[in-house]
Amino acid sequence: RIIALTASPGSDMEKIQEVCKNLFIEDIEVRTDDDPDVKPYIQEMQIDWVKVELPKVFTDIQRLLLLFLRERFEKLKKWGILRRSDLKYVSKTDLLQLQAELRGRIAQGEKDFVVWNAISLLAEAMKIYHALELLETQGISALHKYFEKLVSESRTLKTKAIKSIMSDSNFKSAMIKANILYEENVEHPKLIELQNIVENEIKANSNIKIIVFNQYRDNALDIIE
Repeated sequence: RIIALTASPGSDMEKIQEVCKNLFIEDIEVRTDDDPDVKPYIQEMQIDWVKVELPKVFTDIQRLLLLFLRERFEKLKKWGILRRSDLKYVSKTDLLQLQAELRGRIAQGEKDFVVWNAISLLAEAMKIYHALELLETQGISALHKYFEKLVSESRTLKTKAIKSIMSDSNFKSAMIKANILYEENVEHPKLIELQNIVENEIKANSNIKIIVFNQYRDNALDIIE
């Protein structure tokens, strides 16, 4: 018998069922905070949300990246690939589902030129979506490193998607602005807020222990600094 444990089985039933099918899972045991065999070990938690505003220099770059995405989404909609009526609600999940759908069509032997172009446009959009996520949630340092990676890829890879990104005026402008902010050591406001919180907690209790959870490895170095 094989037993497996996970804290993140999936966000919806369809995804969970897909995992079960792929791994030949026959039985599932689920535990929540309220189950009698778990409840005695659950500690009380207090959650305080601290909101920070993105500064204008961030939203300037954000606007350029969103313009890049909108141009691609409008093309995909015109070709009948993207079926959302309001383009501002297109999510990363929508793009991933579209990619899987189009690759499935190619795998079945479809040779439609529009499908191939759409796959390339989706690849562009996914890369810029990631840049947008880094800007909004991680800051300039992480975004700068990612842009450097894209520039490096453009020198070694000859894919249509990466060439198109590099020649786009909105992307070029976003990259120039990000480089300037990187050289000026501009930080994400949440890093500054985090520093304030840590300093205040240490002042109140010098023996305190703090865990900072972080999504990207590159940003862990910024947090340490």
